[in-house]
Amino acid sequence: MDLITSLLHDAKHIEAKDVYLQGAFSRSVAKLNFGFEGLPGDVAPHSPVTVASEDGNTMIKGELLEHGTLGEKSVHILYDNLDSDRKCFVGAHPEPVVNGCKYYSCAFSPTVPMFSSANDTDTHAFPSFVATTAGFPVAGHIRFDDLGKAVRYSYNLLHGNTNDRTLAKFSTDAYIKMKPCPNCELFHEYKRFYQYYGKMDYAHRWIMSAFEATRIVFDSSVSDFTIYSLESRASTFHC
Repeated sequence: MDLITSLLHDAKHIEAKDVYLQGAFSRSVAKLNFGFEGLPGDVAPHSPVTVASEDGNTMIKGELLEHGTLGEKSVHILYDNLDSDRKCFVGAHPEPVVNGCKYYSCAFSPTVPMFSSANDTDTHAFPSFVATTAGFPVAGHIRFDDLGKAVRYSYNLLHGNTNDRTLAKFSTDAYIKMKPCPNCELFHEYKRFYQYYGKMDYAHRWIMSAFEATRIVFDSSVSDFTIYSLESRASTFHC
């Protein structure tokens, strides 16, 4: 939310709307593309996957985001171990942070001089170690546990990273999230808002109307954003 309001403050209206719709920070997923034959079988959602690092020494874990079908040309993989040090903030972020999106492995065997006199040139080697990130190589093989086999893939670092969780989806997915089971009644508090506005995604419609400076009519109210400046409309994101 702070990023959106900051962009609006700088009059970057389109960028702010893209972050609202597409996300930038939460539940980063990578889109891995397959060749002509596509996925060799059906794979259940949330199935574990592993990707071999470029050097073959590390197996990077992930989770299939949605159901994969035979012949599908791409899948979305939810990152398994991003943390505060390994960030993959791409999506619609105007200044992407990709240090956690791409796998790399750097072997270190540093040496430092251990001089005991001006003529002493001995050095001491520290133990080697390897630094890695959480992301995927730009090309390689992904193994699906459901299929029991590995599939060749390619991956675009900047265009292949999106977000499964966005601010917009908190409203557009409300008809699913705001009830305890598919056939259950809506949660009481949410049901009150739905009955008042008459739309399941009332909050999303209201925000988009503010972004686009339009007039929106609900069952019990009208919001006219055509009369407000961009600066005034930006305050809607604090409500």
